[in-house]
Amino acid sequence: GHEPLAALLLSKGASPNCKDPIGMTPLCWSAWTGRTDLTKLLLSHGAHINTPDDQFRMTPLIWAANMEHPSTCDLLVSAGADVFPSDHRGETILHWAAKRGFRGLVWQLIEEAGMSVDIHENYGNTPLHCAVFFGQEDTVRLLLRAGANPNARNRVGMTALHWAAGHRDGFAGIISCLLEHSADPEIPDGSGRKAIYRARMYENVSSISLLQE
Repeated sequence: GHEPLAALLLSKGASPNCKDPIGMTPLCWSAWTGRTDLTKLLLSHGAHINTPDDQFRMTPLIWAANMEHPSTCDLLVSAGADVFPSDHRGETILHWAAKRGFRGLVWQLIEEAGMSVDIHENYGNTPLHCAVFFGQEDTVRLLLRAGANPNARNRVGMTALHWAAGHRDGFAGIISCLLEHSADPEIPDGSGRKAIYRARMYENVSSISLLQE
């Protein structure tokens, strides 16, 4: 691994907060790769835990979630990472944790850090939209139990139910869960189309049946 070399460079005075030509700090890279050993080393030498990269404005915590490294996420949160910054798309760590199905982190962010369960990114999508789009049924259930609005609409008027209905492989379990939590199948999107229109468009027989009940 590269930890011994990194330790040597840091001991010789290398800055743990320098940025490379694309604006990534060493901590962004260690989070990106999921190397908890390097992450701990950099933090112990004064790496700034919340400094984002220049291009995507993603903090090390968001990079760790983006690249599906839950252990690194847990480490950074425990070390005091700010959970409220958003990236260039307005997505917070809660959006990314919902996408990746990191249920423990999702619950921690809502219940302990006090993040809004319905926080939206630049396109109006909530963590529930994100969990539905990526098929994270258990996370969908968790978010709904935590009070997520099942009828929240994004900038084009789509609810989580619209997104669930718009998958070729169905997502019938997610649709059932949303309906059980009072998702309204009659809400139109910005084009006036209900969720069942998308289910028919993608020939999702099981979803059509659920939405017609």
